[in-house]
Amino acid sequence: MGLITVALAIVLALALVGYAGSHKGRPGQLRWASAAGVTRSRDGVVAPINEMTAAEVPPEVAEARRFLLVRSPGRFGASVEVTARGHRIGVLEGQLGRAVAVEMRRHGASQLLVSGELTGRFAGHVVLPEVFADADPELPARPPRAFPVPVPVEPWGSAAEVVDAVRSDFFLPEIEALYPDGRLPAGTAGRTLSGIDAEIFPSGSGRIGVFVADRQIGWLAAAQEISHGAVLEELATGGNSLKVRASARVGVGNRPSVRVRVWLPDVAQILPPAPLPEGRHVLLPPGQRIQVTAEEEHLSDLVAFLEERHEATAVAELRLFTRATARTEHEIVGVRIGGRPVGELTRTSGAHFEAVLRVCAERGITVLCRATVSGNQLKADVVLNVAKGGSLTSEWVESHILTEPGPGPGQEGQEGGVTSSSSS
Repeated sequence: MGLITVALAIVLALALVGYAGSHKGRPGQLRWASAAGVTRSRDGVVAPINEMTAAEVPPEVAEARRFLLVRSPGRFGASVEVTARGHRIGVLEGQLGRAVAVEMRRHGASQLLVSGELTGRFAGHVVLPEVFADADPELPARPPRAFPVPVPVEPWGSAAEVVDAVRSDFFLPEIEALYPDGRLPAGTAGRTLSGIDAEIFPSGSGRIGVFVADRQIGWLAAAQEISHGAVLEELATGGNSLKVRASARVGVGNRPSVRVRVWLPDVAQILPPAPLPEGRHVLLPPGQRIQVTAEEEHLSDLVAFLEERHEATAVAELRLFTRATARTEHEIVGVRIGGRPVGELTRTSGAHFEAVLRVCAERGITVLCRATVSGNQLKADVVLNVAKGGSLTSEWVESHILTEPGPGPGQEGQEGGVTSSSSS
């Protein structure tokens, strides 16, 4: 029995040695990746910030991207405080807090600068590095950029995804003002506002804000800032914001939940797929899908445009011309892409655009609209996405067609606006 006890003790000792050896890790390797409550990402270990409800997060830190982790002064500190711009945000607690505190103490660091994001007034996370050396002590902020007051423009394509805005609970008064009479309903009914005309626009520091009638109601999340930021800044530099559809809902209670959703186009569908023509032109707003006919007569040009793609968006030009028959003459609306004819509208569909085209022709204005080309070398289709002439408001017609452009920038860059340019 004594020999068995000794043998078991030896086996246990060897196992403990092997366990310790397997958990030494390479120098600088952090040990919090296996702590409870964390998730792994490409950038590191994503850890939630706790106890945020214990202290109101001031609005001025809503845009914070860098957070300072402050180790507790005690030798066995069970939590690490999270601060941003001098304000306490919350803590890393429990097993995670202990692991971070131990590693910071082991490396002789009382503070650690990490990235992160506040997704709401009472929700946020930090991203912990996999290796201690990856914790950046100094990350200069992007210099703020000043953009002109934006003119909203429609995206070229339709919405491809619905995303949640973040930190919308920082803008509770602005969202409440969107409700009828500027007040929240007494009960739970009627708290969802749908079909809101919103716009998104960069703040100048890399953040993308969501606005309704010049009131901010949230920010795009980091993922959308990365994917859409460059195109939105290009729009902003030209004096434009992007029109989007949004919805908002405010919950009940003293600290109501706030949710803002944004219908966002694919980044490749924001700007026109080709340069707009020189000279005066007007871009009709999107509206109904209208099938172009007689594409088979222009199949070779459409195949060349597709360039082995099955489908592609295009800038289409609408032109009014007269077709003579043996007995009579009638007007036809022709469709061009890249300066080449690709088909025409039926007499019924074309009738919706004849008045607009006639007035624009008298003023030397080229009429453009959105189009999608699809098909192959056997069959190709062209579909327009355009508002019919009768659906255009009097204000739109007056400002975009009947009003002559001024000597300055005028309406250049506006959705549907008349623009003028000349080649040197």
